[in-house]
Amino acid sequence: MDLKGLVNLLADCSEGLLIFGLVAGIYFFSKLDSIRKFIVFYIALLLITELLSYYVGMTFGSNHMIFPLYCLFELALFIYLYIKYLFKKRHMFTTVLGTLGIGFILYEFIYNFIYHQVSPEEYQPYAKVVDNFVIIIFSLTYLLEKMTTYNESRWDNFSFNIGVLINFTISTIFYLPFNFLVNETSGLKYYFWISNLFLLHAFYVFLIIEMYKNARKNPRLAQAR
Repeated sequence: MDLKGLVNLLADCSEGLLIFGLVAGIYFFSKLDSIRKFIVFYIALLLITELLSYYVGMTFGSNHMIFPLYCLFELALFIYLYIKYLFKKRHMFTTVLGTLGIGFILYEFIYNFIYHQVSPEEYQPYAKVVDNFVIIIFSLTYLLEKMTTYNESRWDNFSFNIGVLINFTISTIFYLPFNFLVNETSGLKYYFWISNLFLLHAFYVFLIIEMYKNARKNPRLAQAR
């Protein structure tokens, strides 16, 4: 199997992991706390994006216009998660930063796909870099809040935040040279895509484990609520 075939195989595995995660999330849903229920909705977003990207790519020959929309919904979900469930107090800086991030992604989508028709070779995924950057800042703000007030009694929320921080930090490294990787012809790009897919798989497994551990800890959560 060549590198391109391995990339395609790993991409197919991504869909399988997401389907498994969504089914598991639905099965455990009544036993999950609010943060782990968020994971179910997030996995649903990831799976819908995968399927929609495949359909649009097969129908129109290119699916890069889906990417900024995915970034928009991903960022909106994480902003809601941190403000609603993780932050203990309101942080004006993160609120403004999140608003600016969403505004930038909307601007990029309108500019690249409504006013102009940017080709895949010309497209620069600044939306993903902004998406990752804002989520990283939210994650670091949560860590700072816990260090200054330190009353974190739930280690699972702390470890969940660390997993988010690690994933989106490494993801940013992969997406910074995106345009070079799209146009690179030596085959080096496949090593980057393979590494990125392994990172995604590790993050998906992490999310699934988070749901499973939480469901086991809260067997009567649904009744209690």
